[in-house]
Amino acid sequence: MTAFTRMKATPYLQKHIAPVVRDVLQHAHCFEVDPTKLAQGQTMESNFESLLTACRKFIEAVVAHVDDWPYPLRMIVRHLQQGVAVRFPGAKSKHIVVGGYIFLRFLCPAIINSASWCNVDPPTPTGNRALLLITKVLQGLANGQEFGNKEAFMKPANEFINTHMSQTDKFFNDLGQIDLNQIYDPPLSTQEETMSDLQEIHCLINKNLSKVVKSLSLYRRKDEISKLAVVLLELGDPNTLYGSKP
Repeated sequence: MTAFTRMKATPYLQKHIAPVVRDVLQHAHCFEVDPTKLAQGQTMESNFESLLTACRKFIEAVVAHVDDWPYPLRMIVRHLQQGVAVRFPGAKSKHIVVGGYIFLRFLCPAIINSASWCNVDPPTPTGNRALLLITKVLQGLANGQEFGNKEAFMKPANEFINTHMSQTDKFFNDLGQIDLNQIYDPPLSTQEETMSDLQEIHCLINKNLSKVVKSLSLYRRKDEISKLAVVLLELGDPNTLYGSKP
């Protein structure tokens, strides 16, 4: 699901998320809030203000552009909402499941892996640390979970999580409100889009082959491994066929 989401959402990420990532990376030195890692002359209060301001910018960038979300991803959100409502009635369950998909499988990986997902310059270690702290807060918001004693230094973010919970709930609901009669008109022709997706899938399987094989073995699908090997052998090397792909 993460791979499919990335394929469909790259233009959205580069348009709305990449500018916020670039802004964060320009000021990455002022986001550290772990008292054991503070640079000389910095304070937790000042850095927390910078951290939560950045988190707020990400939330605003996301909720303000519902209509720009790719239609296939909104369909996934709709199906998740309907499935959860049947099996686990209650607003909190829907928030956690939909939030898990949007934030944990999409936005947070995109932020952490911004160089490949959002087409920004590779972050420095300080930049990576800033992005990691931001995703910690966003994950808490997605889970509806406050920080506890395990990461006590993050507790000042709890007020941010509680304050923005209703805003994200509304955003999740808005994402699932789609016209089922709408004709999905992808930017490419159906054939071109299908070929592009197949190439991406081929590259992803080849790149993560050891993980794929491990997962098939874990779920007792070892018979599928030999079939996959035959298909990959017939297809050939994706780097030779398609050139370099992210």
